Amino acid sequence: MADDEDDPNQRSNLRLAAVSLAPGERNEPVAACRPGRCLAAPCQFSRIGPGQSKPRHDLRTERSARGPLRDRNDLLLAAGFAPTYRRTSLEAPEMAPVREALARILVAHEPYPAIVFDRLYDIVQANRAARRLIAFLFAERAPDPTIAGNVLRSVLHPQGCRGAMENWDDLAAILLRRLRAEALAAAPDDPLRALLEEFTGYDGIPQNWRSRTDLDWRQPMLTVAFARGSVSFGMFSTIATLGAPFDITLQDIRIESYFPIDDRAATFFQSDR
Repeated sequence: MADDEDDPNQRSNLRLAAVSLAPGERNEPVAACRPGRCLAAPCQFSRIGPGQSKPRHDLRTERSARGPLRDRNDLLLAAGFAPTYRRTSLEAPEMAPVREALARILVAHEPYPAIVFDRLYDIVQANRAARRLIAFLFAERAPDPTIAGNVLRSVLHPQGCRGAMENWDDLAAILLRRLRAEALAAAPDDPLRALLEEFTGYDGIPQNWRSRTDLDWRQPMLTVAFARGSVSFGMFSTIATLGAPFDITLQDIRIESYFPIDDRAATFFQSDR
């Protein structure tokens, strides 16, 4: 007997847990809209057919869903199912191989700075060169851990390291645009939105950060011009992620590695080896 999923006479009895259409896709059941936000992914999480009293979780289609693991969990909850993906502390015993791998990456990047931060830009780990850079940016003073311990807050906060960045206005505009894009893609109650509200409320934030058109887009990438006293140098960074994570914590991990763009930067960091 053919499965009712393929029987056209039964299609009217099927109920999707949530339906939307992604741009460019037609006639595909996709994922849910929750208040204030639409998540589009080509998956059908559950259905109720003849003789069924409970929705059935289609693991095959759920696993093919696009989007962050946290969003897939939200879709499952909206459809009446328990979340599939867990969130494990990075300090948990089963995360030991990951912690070791991150530590190896940070050490291998010496003598240049490298940090590990999470989705909210809180610094999780940093190598020795990164700690030296932080000390340089904060003029050797003991910074507030809530400021220095967050990548964006350390750059944007009035008591952060604004004064040690010659192109701070450019950097602030680009970082805020990035954060805004991430916040708008998140749920209304997501902490990213609270961060955006906090940071844009700081004194001295460029009022035109959303619409600046005077940035030098001819440059191949954003560089940061650090300067403190008679010492100045430039750097750029790369951001890496872990491959194919099944844990929300690991999917949120970012590894940012800094590289010199001039001899002064190379000399500054290599002199401390």
